[in-house]
Amino acid sequence: MERLTTIFQHLNAAEQSVGLREVASLPSYQRKADDIVVVSALRTPITKAKRGYFKDTYVDDMLAAVFQGVLSDTGLSASDIADVCVGNVGDPKIALTARVAQFFSGMPETVPVYHTNRQCASGLQAFMNVAGSLKTGQCDIGIAAGVESLSKNPMGASGFELNPRLKDYPKAQDSLLPMGITSENVASRFGISRRAQDEFALASQQKAAKAAASGLFDAEIVPVTTTVADAGGQLKTVTVSKDEGIRPTTMEGLAKLRAVFKEGGSTTAGNSSQLSDGAAAVVVTTRGEAAKRGLPVLGVLRSFAVIGCPPDIMGIGPAVAIPEALKKAGESF
Repeated sequence: MERLTTIFQHLNAAEQSVGLREVASLPSYQRKADDIVVVSALRTPITKAKRGYFKDTYVDDMLAAVFQGVLSDTGLSASDIADVCVGNVGDPKIALTARVAQFFSGMPETVPVYHTNRQCASGLQAFMNVAGSLKTGQCDIGIAAGVESLSKNPMGASGFELNPRLKDYPKAQDSLLPMGITSENVASRFGISRRAQDEFALASQQKAAKAAASGLFDAEIVPVTTTVADAGGQLKTVTVSKDEGIRPTTMEGLAKLRAVFKEGGSTTAGNSSQLSDGAAAVVVTTRGEAAKRGLPVLGVLRSFAVIGCPPDIMGIGPAVAIPEALKKAGESF
């Protein structure tokens, strides 16, 4: 399993034409016209799969919402976009889905759209694909996006025939392990206790709840109007603008949850990520193009790295990719 890590170095608010919080600036000699920059970054709310507000929402509708959002946010015309790449893992018809979303969002047929799949890093890979097209001069402005609906496309739902040669290759067999089992493998192999996982989960929930209550997520969320069925089967139209995954919890509450993937294990519903539905998109261009169009620079791509790791402990991917990405950026821990 491979992982891709991007490093953004944020710029000072003085460089930006919108009222964003102040962040560390780059020395002027490091600001180059061909720097790859992000000028808009928006997402839908993240909702619970199978029982959340997007359980009946089509993937192309979520994707169209973020396409429209970043176009409106930048003031760009749909025809200004020279390429679109969509990262996705679960949708078996994503090539069609992405194209349909393009038309739903008002982009003309002349804008090319394609998809990529690097498992959990598919959205990041979409970003790197667009960045590569910018670096080689294939386009001036592109959109990179990611979308998943675990309501419409559950993990492991698509059946396929396995090559019988798998039995002769242990690493190939490991590639079929469920993520929950790989999580248990990481915990066991690296001595990560149940308590340590629960403490991290509690801190994560507390930070998310505080940020949401302070409105820190509001500017990055595109409200989505969708239709859902209530408990009685009646359809109603709702506008979703908040994440559904944040919930109050305590260490005592987390400690009561049982392991879900392995008897005597440590991975529970409380210290795992929820199954979710949602989409996100960024507009990517060069610093020179952003300056010409008066667009704010939200972040600069400084490096990226893709490193393989053993499939039975696929969760350590960031731990092997981040040091390499930092090295390429001239940074270190």
